[in-house]
Amino acid sequence: MDLPDPVARAYAGALHAVALADRELGAAESARLDQLLERRCPGVDREDLFFARTTPEAFAAAVRAHAAAARAAIGLAFVADAVELGTVDGELTSAEAHAILRVARCFGLTLTEVGGVTNALDEWLGSLS
Repeated sequence: MDLPDPVARAYAGALHAVALADRELGAAESARLDQLLERRCPGVDREDLFFARTTPEAFAAAVRAHAAAARAAIGLAFVADAVELGTVDGELTSAEAHAILRVARCFGLTLTEVGGVTNALDEWLGSLS
């Protein structure tokens, strides 16, 4: 999926926010973040992510402004990538799960859509409704 630059920057920022949600960014998680950014957001400078915080609302707004037709696909790809990122060092933490679901909510994703992408969020899916 080729993301327009403003969407790619927002996507990267939102992934970075999930990585920081549990206040721990270990080597495995950092390496996976780099891999995900290279795959989804090539050209985004990771150092910029430390200076600009991306909220789920800002991420969703960037998608609405620059890639509205792909809203659901981008949201679901983000959920899958964020779960992959959050589970690379073990189990998904509650903080990471809630950060992911906040993005899903901003994208208007349903329980069924999120559940179709991953079962790693099942414990927290009730907060999506």
